[in-house]
Parts: sequence; structure tokens; C-alpha cells
Amino acid sequence: MAGLTTILGAIALLAIIFIIVANIRKKGMDLFSTLLLIIVFWLLVMVAMPEITLQLTKSLGFRDTAAAFLSLISITALFFTIRTYFRQKDLESEITAMAREMALRKSAEKKK
Repeated sequence: MAGLTTILGAIALLAIIFIIVANIRKKGMDLFSTLLLIIVFWLLVMVAMPEITLQLTKSLGFRDTAAAFLSLISITALFFTIRTYFRQKDLESEITAMAREMALRKSAEKKK
């Protein structure tokens, strides 16, 4: 019976992969949505095929699937923290440039 469960789980996971790829192509999903779908996909793999997932995570050097999942979430959170920091820096630079330009225009208007 475990063989049938594994086959059904594999079919379900292939269907989910197809849906994820179709959505990414169709909607032009951003990176956050894509990584969120990967995390959901990993959760489904852990539930559908625990034996295969355990073998995969052990070959990657993790003790169990929970450690691998937490590592995936940690790496994703770190990536988004760094990405948010750089976006904030870009916005800060744009605001500074706009404020400088506005100040120069006001000073030019006062001189006239």
C-alpha cells in the first residue's frame, strides 16, 4: 500500500509543480510569491512522501525534514531582509535627490 501512496503523492506533486510553473509564466509572479510557493511545495512533499524527503534531507546533511524546512525558511527570510534593506536604501537615495532638487528650485525662485 505504501507504493500506491507514494505514486499518488508523486502525481499530486507533479500536478502542483505544473500549476506553480504555469502561474509563474502566466502571471509573471514576483520572487516573493515564487519562494512562498516553493515553501508550500516543500511542505506538501514532506507530507506526501516522508520517506523520500527524509532520504533527500539526510543526503543534504540535515538530521530530519524539519531541520531542512527550517533552514529553507531561514534562508528565505534572510534573502528578503537583505532585499528589503537594498530597496530601502534605493528609496532613501531617490527621496534625497528629490528633496535636493526641490530645494534648488525654491532657492532659484527666491533669487528671481
